[in-house]
Amino acid sequence: MGRAAAAFFALWVGSGCNLVLGIEELSNENSGGSPSAGGGGAGANGGGGAGANGGATATGGGGAEAGGGGMGGDGGMGGGCVQGDLPEVLAAAGSGSSGFDVGMDIAATAGRAAVVGQLGANTTLFGSPLTGGGVYVVSVDELGATQFGVSLVGSSDPVVAATAGQTFVAASYGTASPESTGAMPTGVLVRGFNLTGAELDTYLYQAPVGASVEVHGIAVNASGDVAVVGAFRGTVTFDGAPHTSLGLGRNVYVAVYDSGGERWLKTFGSSATTDAVANAVAFDSTGRVVVTGRQEGGLDLGGGEVAGSGMFVVRLEPDDGAHASAAPVVPNAGGRSIAGASAGRLVVAGFTSDAAAMIGSNPVPPETGFVFGLGAANAVTFVRPLAGLEKAAPIDVDVASDTVVVGGSFPGAITFGGEAFSSAGQLDLIIGAFELGVPVDQWLWAESYGGGTGDVLGAISAGGAQLVATGSYDGSWCFGGALLPQSSGQDVFVAGLEL
Repeated sequence: MGRAAAAFFALWVGSGCNLVLGIEELSNENSGGSPSAGGGGAGANGGGGAGANGGATATGGGGAEAGGGGMGGDGGMGGGCVQGDLPEVLAAAGSGSSGFDVGMDIAATAGRAAVVGQLGANTTLFGSPLTGGGVYVVSVDELGATQFGVSLVGSSDPVVAATAGQTFVAASYGTASPESTGAMPTGVLVRGFNLTGAELDTYLYQAPVGASVEVHGIAVNASGDVAVVGAFRGTVTFDGAPHTSLGLGRNVYVAVYDSGGERWLKTFGSSATTDAVANAVAFDSTGRVVVTGRQEGGLDLGGGEVAGSGMFVVRLEPDDGAHASAAPVVPNAGGRSIAGASAGRLVVAGFTSDAAAMIGSNPVPPETGFVFGLGAANAVTFVRPLAGLEKAAPIDVDVASDTVVVGGSFPGAITFGGEAFSSAGQLDLIIGAFELGVPVDQWLWAESYGGGTGDVLGAISAGGAQLVATGSYDGSWCFGGALLPQSSGQDVFVAGLEL
């Protein structure tokens, strides 16, 4: 990891977190090193009901500078909490309110990271005072200062993407869900914020009574173009234009925005669709928008209707959303996360259903996590089953310089990355890394983290030599040498690891 990223993790954890492991910027020795930032504090955020027009209001929070006492290098802390071999944990911090708090998504970019989730009460989260019970977004720079914190009152289920100068957040409001009958208006708000938390752009998807819309994924490319995906049912107004779903259930939508606003928005369904949802989006190395999810009954993603049920992966042209290509639908599977690699390659993670799936020529057992690769022409290049992951918890994948990082949560015993692990509580989180192009039994490293009743990975984000992770934990636990304190209810964790 570069010096700027190391400083980011060493100092950030001093800006209002409960307890941390600090790693001095210029030394990774196990010799104590120079003191790094430590600190105290708590955090949470919240929400209220949606306004009369169905929208959600935002309230800003100021950022607190780093402070607090310091600790040495990677050596152990009290109670047997010690640093593992690989990956090196540069810093970890916990923060939360008296309520139920979760970290749901995270985006790392040059010199900073943005974190989103839901918190249960008014409090200060990672140095930023936030209001209510609902969605939060907090951005922290490489020097450990909180750039901004914002409460998105009345929102839920957020996702985040970030560039060096902007943070993009999409979140639902109302009661949208796969089972929703549209008993009240629902919607999605897509927001852009600058580095001070000022709102730059807002895009609104509105579903009247009897319809629903939800958001599941967001991504941004190096040019600042933003892609948003999810699902809708009934007639929904996207940025002022109505779209009506086809078939009997949800349809897919994909929207792309640039500095001038909406570039294009596409909805996908067919008369055979009984349900379809886009779960994740990314940009491949050619600039195309790539989307994965699951279809039931049949779906037309712009290249003609494809019958059947299972996981889809589609590539769309960046300028107009035209269908570029698609991988064959994989029965008995669903894609949950997707990332681009070099030379047009993709990496996808997901789960099989209650029956085995065949990805390419590779069988994956029922109810099993997986990560697999696609070449530029959508041929399957590798498949790694990830048996033992909890299907009800998130699974996430990202790629940095063709190093793949994948993570999830597990109960009991698991073999992951060629190593055996046992959870300390009901659930622990686990992360592993491998290089593209190596045999499927070769991993760079794998490690589990946990200790409370239930510790869940929300998301990971990799870039360059840095990896950040967020999620939730319950009880006191050790994250790679950082002893996070006893939570009150369930708290948010953020950790930085050397990739």
